Amino acid sequence: MTNFWNIIVQSNTFNFAILLIMIAIVLVKLDIISIIEKIRQSVISKIENANFAKEDAQKQLNSAKDTVKDLEVEISEQLQNAKKNADTFVEQISKNTQQQIEKLEEDIRKTVFAEEKRLSSKLAKDVVTESVLQAENKLSDIISQDKALQERLIEESLQELDKVKI
Repeated sequence: MTNFWNIIVQSNTFNFAILLIMIAIVLVKLDIISIIEKIRQSVISKIENANFAKEDAQKQLNSAKDTVKDLEVEISEQLQNAKKNADTFVEQISKNTQQQIEKLEEDIRKTVFAEEKRLSSKLAKDVVTESVLQAENKLSDIISQDKALQERLIEESLQELDKVKI
């Protein structure tokens, strides 16, 4: 048996067993198991926090993607609205311009018509005045040349005056 004991003491297995016992004693004395458990819990907590942060970041990323997606649609809608507003504005300006042109044309027609009437009236007045002057001149020439006619006209005028006095 002594030989067996010598073999065990000299063998690596015995040394390994003694080393394990010493490590176990040190672990118990230093409370390494609780320290390892605390570290393990800390690592688990940090992993969970990292997962929560990752989920939060993913939510923010999805929100940003939704915002950008909606932003593109919103920009497109705003561009369409701006185009519609511009078209409506151009149409309104065109309509107002057309109305102003029509009003100006009507004013020009009225002015031309009024000027034609004024000129026509003036021309008619001038024609009548000239006709009366020419008739007076013609009658005056005829009367001054015919003495019998002068006497007859004087007599008729006197008769007319007598009628008026009555």
